[in-house]
Amino acid sequence: QVFAKIRTTLDNDLDLNKKSCFVYDKNRKNISIANETEVQNKSWKFDRILDEICNQSECFNICVLPLVKNFLTGYNATVFAYGQTSSGKTHTMFGSKCSEISATQQTSGNSNNLNAGKIESKFACFDELGIAPRTIKQIFDYILFENKNTGSSN
Repeated sequence: QVFAKIRTTLDNDLDLNKKSCFVYDKNRKNISIANETEVQNKSWKFDRILDEICNQSECFNICVLPLVKNFLTGYNATVFAYGQTSSGKTHTMFGSKCSEISATQQTSGNSNNLNAGKIESKFACFDELGIAPRTIKQIFDYILFENKNTGSSN
């Protein structure tokens, strides 16, 4: 399936008075190029369009969760993000800055480290996690659940 996710308008875009270069119809699953006076004849159809108010959780549940469930039963799955620079691919795949944790923060054993408290911040920003960390969490939750139910320690 092919989904289109419409990036949320950023404050910077509003400040610069930028206008959208396309129009979309969620019901018809259609995106068209727009100009000042008309909608041009170029349009694209998608299996589903996720609008600006679609959050990270909804995006994951709609687009990826079915793939993860199939993956856990033995099927291959691929999620591919494609789009123009600054269209929101990295945000969709990984999440916002508040959900990032560097390896040095994770492995730091120094309790006096100012960054040590940021490890817990990932849970405060769970809503902002992108597809990749949600997928990893889903897979490990499944493994833990299976181990608990089968009594396995692997």
